[in-house]
Amino acid sequence: MSAQVDLSNREARFLAGIRQMPPSLVAALVNAMTRRVGGEPWQTAIPAAFRDTGWSDADAAPEIALMTECLDCAAGTQPIQ
Repeated sequence: MSAQVDLSNREARFLAGIRQMPPSLVAALVNAMTRRVGGEPWQTAIPAAFRDTGWSDADAAPEIALMTECLDCAAGTQPIQ
């Protein structure tokens, strides 16, 4: 029998979104999280993570906005729309 994981709606939606991301976007997310754990604020960690993974600022702008919103929601600092 497998263990069941009880996720809140917020967590489930966040994980579902990650599963749909292309690999380069997941790489940027992991890079941003690593930077954040190192003490860098999201406001600079996310754009830098995209640059580190080869995205231009212009190309990454929509993804940066979405990722920031998702991380704010996951942290509980902003409600999911």
